[in-house]
Amino acid sequence: MKPGLFFVYIFLAISIPLTAYPVQVGGGSGYSYEVIEDYGDRIVLEVEVGSFEVEQFSVNGEILDWVIMSGEAYHREAGYPELPTLRRSLLIPDRGEVELRIIEENYEDIPMVNRVMPSRG
Repeated sequence: MKPGLFFVYIFLAISIPLTAYPVQVGGGSGYSYEVIEDYGDRIVLEVEVGSFEVEQFSVNGEILDWVIMSGEAYHREAGYPELPTLRRSLLIPDRGEVELRIIEENYEDIPMVNRVMPSRG
């Protein structure tokens, strides 16, 4: 047996997907990015999360929740939860200066059924 296949078998043996369910946060589905203002020297960007999915896994007998946002990368730092990160690039002029300011923020604490899947780093 190839060494890589051995590790796949071990992972499958200790983590079994159980179920997945959608979580509705705001209006709409998924998430969106929208440029609200673009004056050349200032850009206002709106990011809205409408929904995501949670898949439950059994890992070593413990049921864990894994937050899924299709197409997004995950924060992978050992000891922290493995959560999706929403990232986009903006074109900045060669002589432009960057200043980030959050104009308004709204958030909702979402109780998870189980502990969120920890990152493997």
